[in-house]
Amino acid sequence: MTILGTDTSGSDATFVTKPASVAMAWRRLPIRTQLLVAIALVCCVAALVASVLAVLRANERASVEVRATIAIAERLITETVRGLPADTSADAVVANVSQQLRYFRHIRAHFTDARGDASMVLTPATAELDANHAPRWFERIVHGTPETRDVSITVGGNTIGVFTIEGDPADEIAEVWDDLSKSSVVALGVVSLMFAMLYWVLGRVLNPLNTLSAGLHELEVGHYGTRVAPPGVRELEPIACHFNALAAALDAARAENRELLGHFITLQEDERRQIATELHDEAGPCLFGITANAGSILTMVKAAEPSLKDRVTERVTAILDSTDRLKSLNRGRLKSLRPVAIGQVSLEELLSDLVAEFEMRHPDVNFFLAIEPIAPRYGEAIELTLYRCLQQGLTNALQHGGATNIDARLMLRDRPAGAGAGRELLLTMIDDGSGIDVRTPAGFGLSAMRERVMAVHGTCTIARAEPRGTSITISVPVPEAGAMKPQRRALTGEPPS
Repeated sequence: MTILGTDTSGSDATFVTKPASVAMAWRRLPIRTQLLVAIALVCCVAALVASVLAVLRANERASVEVRATIAIAERLITETVRGLPADTSADAVVANVSQQLRYFRHIRAHFTDARGDASMVLTPATAELDANHAPRWFERIVHGTPETRDVSITVGGNTIGVFTIEGDPADEIAEVWDDLSKSSVVALGVVSLMFAMLYWVLGRVLNPLNTLSAGLHELEVGHYGTRVAPPGVRELEPIACHFNALAAALDAARAENRELLGHFITLQEDERRQIATELHDEAGPCLFGITANAGSILTMVKAAEPSLKDRVTERVTAILDSTDRLKSLNRGRLKSLRPVAIGQVSLEELLSDLVAEFEMRHPDVNFFLAIEPIAPRYGEAIELTLYRCLQQGLTNALQHGGATNIDARLMLRDRPAGAGAGRELLLTMIDDGSGIDVRTPAGFGLSAMRERVMAVHGTCTIARAEPRGTSITISVPVPEAGAMKPQRRALTGEPPS
């Protein structure tokens, strides 16, 4: 981990961060690219070593050729001069030697007479100027210190001058350069073909890893029915088998959890239904009896004396007020425990009444509910799930987000690819509140919402909305039988600006 402070450290900070950035960039590369880069580096090192060896061999080759040529030229000049008449002039000597050296390469011959005048003897090295020349930088690398040799010329007992033979490996270096260039082109073609084949082979070999990565992503988003085919790589086959076993275990665990959640929610709703029934059947009549008796007492005491009448009226009025408050509280608890209209009205009306109730309690908030054509009924489990989720979503947006605009929409659509066949109800809620931090653990309300949706085989996604607020998306699969003729479109409130 790199820790950056102030810029007082100057170049030291740069030195610290550069290796970290390089390592981070390297880690972000695909494994196929990393392998190809590593092989390319190995090839570059091998090419560098081969180039150094080629230069050393070229240097040795040029030196051997030059020394051999100089020795032969020296012997040939000596033999040529020995066979000349004693009265041969210097120019004739130079002409004869030039004739003998016309086929020699790798040397330059200079003749210096007794007076110190110098002349060049024509050789192929000087005649074929830049005919097949290697680059100067290559010559400087290969060509070492020039080798020279002086041959004294004596004719008729008189020394008429000196032949200076200088090694010139330019032609040999040009040949080496030509061979090296052609070899490099061939090697480059072979390496390019090798890299193309490696790219294809590595893609085939590493493709199972991409498949496993895609499978892990599917598991991450909750698609536990995902399975991967056994790859053709022996080392990856156990991983694929373990992946499929893990997916099967997660799928079984999810099915078991879903069954437990369904059972739990069923028990919870049964308990709520029982409590609601008891409140309605027991507390309601009792409250009605108290109200009726208090009313009859109030009627009877109207004929009593004023002092008694006032006292009794005051007590009875207090009883009636308490009874009214208990009635209101009882109705609220009944509705919170179980919507009275569930199973009696359509899903559209059920949700519209819920939003209308929130509008009455929060007149300063803009609520908007849009329901596209849907069937009247989808079963108590689905309807109650959507009702509770909408109720919880609106409550969270108001209590925790402080929203002033809440947009809720319900539609029936085909299930997306990969989620199975059939159709689903899609409920979305977007508000403009303070939003939710995805890193914060979900509270009881959101957790209960997710559990309810999972119990009916649905999905629940909670995320931050842009530019602010919270977005909740709930999808619940519905049976084909539920896709009855559509209802009218319901709109509650005005769309938020």
